[in-house]
Amino acid sequence: MKYISWLIILITFITGCSKSDEHVSDALDKVAESRQEISLGDITTYKWDTVYIIGPYQTFDHSEINGIPPKVKKRLKSQELCDTWFVLLFTFNQDFVSYSEVRRGIMDGLGLKEGIYSPESIIPSI
Repeated sequence: MKYISWLIILITFITGCSKSDEHVSDALDKVAESRQEISLGDITTYKWDTVYIIGPYQTFDHSEINGIPPKVKKRLKSQELCDTWFVLLFTFNQDFVSYSEVRRGIMDGLGLKEGIYSPESIIPSI
């Protein structure tokens, strides 16, 4: 019984950690509508030092990032075939923190391109 309880806790933890952070997508959509410049760090509530922005049809070598849940790894692999979403992968000291899927139209409207950014990076107002 003790092992079953731990297994349930572990499954809950793994599945909970691999859900896309919709707050980031919603915040970026509001920034696009307001056309105000803010930093990327202002749109999250957690601590991170690097975000990898992976665009449509992009491959991404995540071998140097620790702790990426299997569901997120699968999602990164499918990004090579996807044309409607960007994936933002947040890390702290090369450890996985969170990820978010953001519609391509939002990212195009903000002028954010594929690349590596810090919390201080400015989201341009277009």
